[in-house]
Amino acid sequence: MDLREKLKQHRLWLESDRKRGERFNAENVNLSYTNLNEANLSEAYVKRAYLRGADLRGADLTGANLTGANLTGANLTGANLTGANFSKANLRGANLRGVNLSGVNLSGANLSGANLSGANLSGANLSGVNLSRVNLSGANFSNANLNNFDLSGFDLTGANLTGANFSGVNLSGVNLSRANLSGANFSNANLNNFDLSGFDLSGVNLSGANLSGANFSNANLNNFDLSGFDLSGVNLSGANLSGANLSGANLSEANLSEVDLYQINLSGANLSRIDLTGANLSGANFSGANLSGANFSNANLNNFDLSGFDLSGVNLSGANLSGANLSGANLNNFDLSGFDLRGINLSGADLGGTNLSGANLSEANLSEVDLYQINLSGANLSRIDLTGANLTGANLSEANLNEVDLYQINLSGANLSKVNFQGFDLGGFDLKNVNLTGANLREVKALKTDFTGAILTDACIQDWHINAETKLDNVECEAIHLKYDSESGGFTDRRPSNENKFLEPGDFALLVYKSIETVDLIFHNGIDWKALQVSIDKFKVENNGVGLEIQSIEHRNGDFVVKVAVPPNSKKGAIETNLKHGYEEARKILEGRYRELLNAKDQQIANYREQNTSLNTILELMASRPVIINNSNQNTNIGRDSNINADNNSTVAMGNVNTENNDNSTTNYDMHNANIGNVANTVQDNAQQQTNQPNHDD
Repeated sequence: MDLREKLKQHRLWLESDRKRGERFNAENVNLSYTNLNEANLSEAYVKRAYLRGADLRGADLTGANLTGANLTGANLTGANLTGANFSKANLRGANLRGVNLSGVNLSGANLSGANLSGANLSGANLSGVNLSRVNLSGANFSNANLNNFDLSGFDLTGANLTGANFSGVNLSGVNLSRANLSGANFSNANLNNFDLSGFDLSGVNLSGANLSGANFSNANLNNFDLSGFDLSGVNLSGANLSGANLSGANLSEANLSEVDLYQINLSGANLSRIDLTGANLSGANFSGANLSGANFSNANLNNFDLSGFDLSGVNLSGANLSGANLSGANLNNFDLSGFDLRGINLSGADLGGTNLSGANLSEANLSEVDLYQINLSGANLSRIDLTGANLTGANLSEANLNEVDLYQINLSGANLSKVNFQGFDLGGFDLKNVNLTGANLREVKALKTDFTGAILTDACIQDWHINAETKLDNVECEAIHLKYDSESGGFTDRRPSNENKFLEPGDFALLVYKSIETVDLIFHNGIDWKALQVSIDKFKVENNGVGLEIQSIEHRNGDFVVKVAVPPNSKKGAIETNLKHGYEEARKILEGRYRELLNAKDQQIANYREQNTSLNTILELMASRPVIINNSNQNTNIGRDSNINADNNSTVAMGNVNTENNDNSTTNYDMHNANIGNVANTVQDNAQQQTNQPNHDD
């Protein structure tokens, strides 16, 4: 065969529009190792020809028929193969580097071991092609059909796979680094242990694909529908899954650390032993999912719905659970110490053995929760909902209970040491056996409260309110504080005053009960002591000599509070009204007399009243029983261990008085059997003497 002549005739055939010359026909011809470099074989008929090792570099094979041809080891680099037919051709070991195979029919061809790096296979028919050990790095497979191929272990580095059909293809272990997969179809493909890290997979079809063990770290899976997928062991760390659907997916042992799963649908998914470290799960849907052994450490579970979940074995260390819904969830023996649980819903949850010490539970819902012996020490419980909760034996030491409604909460046996209850209404509470060591009970209302067996050592009870129905049986109290220092934030005015002495059993009840049956009479702008005595005497006469006596007098910012001891179970409201009414009547009558005595001058009356309210006069002339006074810059000792200090306040009570004066001198007053009426007369005499003194302003 004269090859040169054959090629010349073929060229003439092409140039004459097929009218002259002859088409190149080498069917079954042996052209092995022939040099066809840059030959024009366009539309040539080379069916089943032997072109083993042939040099076809730069050759024009557009539209050529190479069906069944043997091109083993042939060099086709730079050749134009547009429209050529290589079906069932043997291209084993052939060099097709950078070749344009766009639209070429390669169905059934053997390309094993061939070099297709950088080749353009867009739109090529690759059905049934043997691509084993082929170098496809940088190849363009856009819109190519690779249906049911076995590409396991292939190197497709930098390949353009835009729109390529990999349906049912085995791609396990394939190297696709830097490849373009946009719009590719991987439906039902085997991507086991596939590395797609960092890929933009938008528009890629992965339906039904086997993705177990695949690496999708930092990949873009935006708006992907992965519902029902087997993603077990898949690495999705840092991937973009915004808008993705993972409902019913198998993500067991998958890695989704640092993934943004905001409002993601994971309902019914298998998340057993999944790694969600640092993931954002705010608003995600996990209903019906399996979370056994899941790792949520440092994850954002803000507003997360885990209601009814069994969370045993789940790792929540460092997670943000603020606003999450854990109602009815099983958190048995969880360590949630220090957690941010603001606004969390734990209503009806199982918290048995859970550690909540130092947790922030402000505005959380713990209604109907059994908190028996739960550790809540140091927790922030401000504005928490504890409706129907059981706090029996719970540890609430140093917890913040600001604005917490504790009404009808069972606190029996709870540890409430160092808790700030200032201003709380604990009326009627069952506080049996509670530990209130160092608690702040200032201004607490404890009417009918049961403190039986409670520990109140070192608590502060300044201005607390109790009554005869307040139970203090068997209270343990070695020392109590009567004042609070707002500047230092500490408790002062210890009882006993001597730091080395302690209250004996029963001493606490004796100390506080003596002040509970009193009526408080508040006077502004001074007191007319004689009018008060008249009112008390009148009440006694009208009530068959009922026992009334002044227990103490307190001077607060210019006002006076007179505590009048009354019989137990008295109607205090009626007594207070009667005494105040009697006082006003007597004061008006006495004022008329004072006007006569003082020439009816209003200013003199005012001066007289000022004198009448002088604490020094009261100290010297106080009636009925011994008096205790505590004045600013003075120390007043009461009994063997009492010591009261006050700033800008004065207290007058009945008893012996030992006052340390500002000049370090000591004045002793024995006020036993003093009569308030005599005090008033003496004050009046003093006022008369003051009136008779010359007026130096005239």
